[in-house]
Amino acid sequence: MRVRAICVASARSNLAGTIEIECSERGLRITYVDAALVSEQGAPVPIDPGQRVTVEWSHVTDARVLGDAVAFDLEPAPWSSQKLLLVRFAAGRDLSPQRIRQRRLALRLWCLGLGLVSAVVLALALPHFVPEMGWRLAVTSGAALGLVVLAAGIAIDGLAADGGLGSRIVRELFIGELLGFRPNLPREPIPVTPRSVRWPRVEGMLPRATLAAALALLLPLLVTVALPGPIVLPSEAVEAGLDETAAVAAPATAAPAGASMLNAEVVGPCQCARTEGPLWGEPLPRVSVLVLSSRIYRRSGRDNVEVDLAAVNNGDRDLTELTTIVDFFGGSPTPWAKPPIVSRRPIYHAGPLGPGQAVKWRVDAEGSTVRVHPLAERGARILATIGPNGEDAAAPGAIAALLAAHNLPVRLHGAMLLALLEDPHARDAIGQLQKSLGEAGSAYLGRLLDAIGELRTCRIQMAGRGPWRRLSACIANTTDHPFPKVEMIWRALDKSVTLRDPTDTPPEVLSAWTLAVPGGVEPKAGAAVQVTVDLASFARPPAAFEAVARPVDTP
Repeated sequence: MRVRAICVASARSNLAGTIEIECSERGLRITYVDAALVSEQGAPVPIDPGQRVTVEWSHVTDARVLGDAVAFDLEPAPWSSQKLLLVRFAAGRDLSPQRIRQRRLALRLWCLGLGLVSAVVLALALPHFVPEMGWRLAVTSGAALGLVVLAAGIAIDGLAADGGLGSRIVRELFIGELLGFRPNLPREPIPVTPRSVRWPRVEGMLPRATLAAALALLLPLLVTVALPGPIVLPSEAVEAGLDETAAVAAPATAAPAGASMLNAEVVGPCQCARTEGPLWGEPLPRVSVLVLSSRIYRRSGRDNVEVDLAAVNNGDRDLTELTTIVDFFGGSPTPWAKPPIVSRRPIYHAGPLGPGQAVKWRVDAEGSTVRVHPLAERGARILATIGPNGEDAAAPGAIAALLAAHNLPVRLHGAMLLALLEDPHARDAIGQLQKSLGEAGSAYLGRLLDAIGELRTCRIQMAGRGPWRRLSACIANTTDHPFPKVEMIWRALDKSVTLRDPTDTPPEVLSAWTLAVPGGVEPKAGAAVQVTVDLASFARPPAAFEAVARPVDTP
């Protein structure tokens, strides 16, 4: 089998360049494609291309495998002794150091350009498609993408340098043939370090170019960390088409007590469908798993977690043989690796769980964090959900019994189910529960009351570019009488509102302000309201906004 390989100069070799080599009965057949003998000072003496020689096996004084290379010591007449260190084997005829250098040069330039372009495009596009994202995060994300592309280019460049899997396969095939003539071929795992050959090379500047590109991509990261806060340029407000009057009409802080409310702009009619809003935004599962409490304690010098869980049957039929698994993880999670599973506990409930009923479990094992798998009934995962209009849900009378449960999350979940079904007694039941709980769960119950109130809000959206944004929402009057005076409370939050899980950490209110809705809202009608807000005035960029409409009592 004739193969091509590259000879590298080293302390135990004196030939550099490309050769073709083949094992035959007479000996090693070598064709010097583009090679040169290297002196002790590193100066190459070229051998005429196409020269061929057959080195008898008796003149092969040494042959061995050194790491990923194959080494020979030869006495090829009529030339003086030669020492070969062969790497990057190939079966084709396009292998040469010059061609490899050209390919690597093109690959490096292409990866550098792609990394810089990807970083700039992502940094400019993210604020357009994700308006709530600040410029700091956009620039950081762009620089991170550029570094990822650069790292991928370095990895591909390494494959181009050593030939990858194809080169290893050809090398092993050549070694297999060589073993037929040198059965005692020794193998040494330690590779030989190549030495420099003094001929002109262009790729010497590429490592410096790679370093320069990496520093250019790291520069935006350093800038985002060094600058104290977002910078608002006056030209950005002009580009958004806003004047100073519009800026004053939407303050980002609460109005002083006793001050007259500022007005919002009504831009037209609208409607809120029943499936819109934080309470109806996603399907309700047939059975819900709630985390009642959890604690971490030390035992035998290790962290342990104790978790109380509850399963609530939201559906209208019995559930039997409920099972699930709780995984316990050790260590701290990282962006590039998940913590290992150190413990696993199965959970089982044999008896029937009727509509609107709840069952409680306590699990305890070594670990620092937990993950609860989806529930299964008789071994099959429960995928059914409650319909958007309450189809297949438990009866309100059965759900009302949850309001007297011992655990607070179960009581809040029962209140959520009554609100979801829009039971006529839901508001009174939630009000009584709110009084008995005091401040505990009051924010969650207050949002439930707003979701099923006479005035409801939906379609909360943000538009515009730069720090000045337009917030819009729809206020729907569900009654048969008008509300001539309506106030609208806007809240900037650190995350979106969801009411399906009462155990979820409530969002933090970054800022709140109240506006008056001109003209009120007519019966069975809706008003689309628009306000303007300056994102640069917030200490932290809001992740979401919440709007609540309430009637104003007239004297």
